[in-house]
Amino acid sequence: DKSDFGLEASNPFTLGTLASTLKTQGKLDPLRSGNLRIVVNALLAGGRSSLRIQDARRALRLLAVAMEIYARNVLTRDEALRILREGIQISPKEAEQLLEELSTYILLRTSAGYTFQMRSYGEFLAAEELASVRLDRILELVVFPGTRRFNRSWTNTISYLVEMHEQCRRYFSVHHPEWVLNSSP
Repeated sequence: DKSDFGLEASNPFTLGTLASTLKTQGKLDPLRSGNLRIVVNALLAGGRSSLRIQDARRALRLLAVAMEIYARNVLTRDEALRILREGIQISPKEAEQLLEELSTYILLRTSAGYTFQMRSYGEFLAAEELASVRLDRILELVVFPGTRRFNRSWTNTISYLVEMHEQCRRYFSVHHPEWVLNSSP
């Protein structure tokens, strides 16, 4: 397989989902992002949530982008609740219920707050959220404010994003090829 999906496939759920996909379809997606989409879709479909899958996905994408912007893989409970309340304009009680539901199948609740079961799930969902955003806005997010230095915590998200976003692919391939090394060929 050309998608270099080694680390993600070390997770039993991920491996099982990909093995099932390979068995039923006879192949995997040629892109890392495509295979991760299969896994995230399976997680969302298997969730015990009363949410529609697209609502859960939107909430997760917002949380994932926030983790990238904050340059850490954990959001405090208050941060996660604020992001959900403001991002999808729901009440505080609805945000609490949503966060609890998401933590039953894709998020983990830790003593520090909330994180994705696998970092790559969040990095993929952040890339998915940004796939339709203008390149200049993406660069604003990836560059440290007031500098020209790139925030390296975005590396894996960018590696997924270049598979989904033509302008990002062109820009990073030419100006920062080291950022696309983990992307599928």
